Amino acid sequence: MTQWLSGTRKNKVRRMKIALVGAGLAGLTCAQNLHRQGHSTTLFEASAKVGGRTASPVGRAENLDDGAQYFTARDERFRHQVQQWVATGLAAEWQARIGTWEGGRFFERLASEPRFVGTPDMSGFCTAMGERLSVRYDHTVVEINRQGGQWTLSFADETVSTEAFDAVVTAVPAPIAGKLLTANPQLAQQAETVAMSRCWAVGLRFSQRLPIPVDGAFCKHPVLSWIARNNTKPGRHCDEQWLLHATPEWSAQHAGLAEDEAATLLIDAFQALTGHAAPPQKVAVYEWPYAASLNPLDAGYLLDAELRLGACGDWCHGNRIEGAYLSGLKLAEALGKL
Repeated sequence: MTQWLSGTRKNKVRRMKIALVGAGLAGLTCAQNLHRQGHSTTLFEASAKVGGRTASPVGRAENLDDGAQYFTARDERFRHQVQQWVATGLAAEWQARIGTWEGGRFFERLASEPRFVGTPDMSGFCTAMGERLSVRYDHTVVEINRQGGQWTLSFADETVSTEAFDAVVTAVPAPIAGKLLTANPQLAQQAETVAMSRCWAVGLRFSQRLPIPVDGAFCKHPVLSWIARNNTKPGRHCDEQWLLHATPEWSAQHAGLAEDEAATLLIDAFQALTGHAAPPQKVAVYEWPYAASLNPLDAGYLLDAELRLGACGDWCHGNRIEGAYLSGLKLAEALGKL
């Protein structure tokens, strides 16, 4: 039986049961705003934690930011959200010395706008959002099926029972979204046009501070694209800790390399770049298969209003944390008008 959310017949809004595939920032934002509208939402997350590329790999004890490093806020609505996160201790400004490392020299970039990070790690605000929503962890969705005017999901674990939904949102990397949106070939094709780069990430922990005059640097280097002193970020209570990101080109050339080999190569590059050869006490390695969109869309989100099938993510809205938030927000607003 159809349920309605309005007190007047003239302006009644259908209460939908909505499945969201992926619990990164875009999916969480979309679910949160749909829930506020009165809709029933369930997030299906393939891993054991929320956050997407703001989160560290499952099982990582230290709050090392392997993925997204910081974010800015330009859109008024996102600025308002960031202010709320800061006020509740879920984010803080990172007053860091950041610039470019080129030819053995560091060139500082004066910040034209505040740089923020999540606390106590980059996924702090995502974790808080997930605690207030219905999230099913370790649920890998492999197919979205249309049956009798409703949607069902198929899972990698075939023992997981399915249920019917009025609408489905994918909030996953574009290559995965393309495979799930086959009920609308046009949406699937749009997602498939977005290419995403890989990225090897290596975290290093040292017993004492390294005499490197930067907190973060974009590197013009054949191996490294970014280095950061992770322990200078607010809320990171740890010893000297560095995060290294390899370039997209190097990461693509070394896709699937053994983790210890990748770590050795990146550590060698870091030591050659900075001129400091202190051995790390601890090494953490992760290969991001979908690190960043190379050609993001500017549509904001994708939606088939008739089928009630949509997609959101930073790849729909400019490839930044802010874009992920706005994409999820705008899709929720569009679904709420159906």
